[in-house]
Amino acid sequence: MKAINLALLSTFLPLLIISGCLNFDDGRSGFYPCDVNYKCLAGYKCINSSYFANGECAPLCESDKDCPKKSTCLAKVCQHNTDTLDSNTDSNTDIAGSNCSIDAQCGTGYCNDKKECVILNKGEGFVTDAAGHKYKTVQIGTQTWMAENYRLATNNAYRHVNNLDYYDFTYGLLYNFDTASAADFCPDGWHLPLKRDWLVLENEICNRTCSDSFDKLAATSWGGSDIYGFSALPAGSCEANGTYSVFGQFTYFWSYSPDENNEGAAYCYKINTAGAEITSCDKNLMISVRCLK
Repeated sequence: MKAINLALLSTFLPLLIISGCLNFDDGRSGFYPCDVNYKCLAGYKCINSSYFANGECAPLCESDKDCPKKSTCLAKVCQHNTDTLDSNTDSNTDIAGSNCSIDAQCGTGYCNDKKECVILNKGEGFVTDAAGHKYKTVQIGTQTWMAENYRLATNNAYRHVNNLDYYDFTYGLLYNFDTASAADFCPDGWHLPLKRDWLVLENEICNRTCSDSFDKLAATSWGGSDIYGFSALPAGSCEANGTYSVFGQFTYFWSYSPDENNEGAAYCYKINTAGAEITSCDKNLMISVRCLK
């Protein structure tokens, strides 16, 4: 496939500031958002959701073995177990999720991009990017991480399939290495993690031997326990030719460290249901970003 001519595309689609990847695979293994404007793929059904305001595409099933971890087959549709809802949402706190326009209306929390109050637990905070987007942060050991994927719009940022706003909010945007490693890309006082920063995180949660790193780092909506509040989601990736892939299966995060064995690549952190690891990613690949304080 030939590379997308973004300049030509913007001539015909002046309202699309951020380009969206054109194609994606059907190999989704988990849940993802849906609404009346976005129909689910074959093998999925749009149902009410505790995680996404407009509903989620849930896998069809014949038995529990057909469903992702921590979900059950009910009426031939996989549904989250009720005892796995994310405790960090403070669903029993009246103010959580209520409408807001300023942070002061949210007590000790903050007013997010959707104008909903987010309540902060111990060790959590928030940071604001250059465009005013707010991100929950979490302290894990000695490090303070963004607990959400970065979504700062730049000329080289890519949206997820169908260019839907709630994809931006939930999964963030995708960036190539040159964009993500720019000096002023992360908020003031924050930076793109080095390879060793990812290793520090891994050592903190795994104590050097870790067989359940996915469970510890993945959001509950992806089937993890998310005990550290990192809340990784399977955002997938976008190739330089515009092919969008592995949504619902993998997530990758850039590091600032080039691959010393391949000048066209840099180290990234990969998470899927099999675990988490440092790997090498082509610098033209568009993947997620988490900034580190």
